[in-house]
Amino acid sequence: MKNIFITLITLFLFNCNNQSELKNNFNSIGLKGNVKSITEYSSPKSHRNWDHKDVEYYFDKNGFIEKKVEYKFSTYLISKYDSINNIKETNRYDENDSLVFKSKFKYENQKLKKIEVFEVQGEVIHTVVYDYMKSSDENTLINEKEYGLKGNLVSHSSILRNEKKEDLTWIEYNLLGEIKSTSDMTYNDNGKVIKTIKRDSSNDIKWKWSKIYDSKNLEIERKLYNPSLKKETIRISEYEFDKQGNWITKLLIQNNDTLKIISRKIDYNE
Repeated sequence: MKNIFITLITLFLFNCNNQSELKNNFNSIGLKGNVKSITEYSSPKSHRNWDHKDVEYYFDKNGFIEKKVEYKFSTYLISKYDSINNIKETNRYDENDSLVFKSKFKYENQKLKKIEVFEVQGEVIHTVVYDYMKSSDENTLINEKEYGLKGNLVSHSSILRNEKKEDLTWIEYNLLGEIKSTSDMTYNDNGKVIKTIKRDSSNDIKWKWSKIYDSKNLEIERKLYNPSLKKETIRISEYEFDKQGNWITKLLIQNNDTLKIISRKIDYNE
């Protein structure tokens, strides 16, 4: 569970641009109008009565996230933000609403430097440290190292990020510092990932996927290729919109079969 938590936090942080540099979070999420909150639900196949929550967003009057709640693995994670819209702490709870562990985030010059994960009694059980290096082409190399309870190295990865704060390459290392896998990302002019290729330590492709977006910058097609299966899977996304122009239903379709329905409940400020 602890390693799952770190992975989710890291992916969240490095898949988003620095929110304090955006006009507001409506831009990054692709919202229109004066949105107060969003709740997303998902249901498999065509069961529209499924009420499983995936995520909730709560916004301040300026359109920045105040709180985000993510529901995963019979637990939920609440993220809280500071006045300049950086995550300041997260708390994970089990299905009985009991606190499992909490994390605190430390920054220097608007850059995340450390995440400390505490158990309920207050002892630090995981620490993630970030170091930043500027390359000659003005890209930034971010080294991420996770340490366990006894200070032992648990995982090591690095991210190459450009001036637009787009992650170009992710590299995972083993505990000896050898490359386990490399993922390369390509973006469109709107900052959306359109292609990802993951390679193993021998530089052979493990998998790759590509995305196509419509004029609203919404994903409408995703192709996933698995070389071990020698198979390409195509998934189509279709949307329904409210009067404000925000999508409220998303259908994920594969081989003419609806795999999942994602529904949104959007509350607007008056």
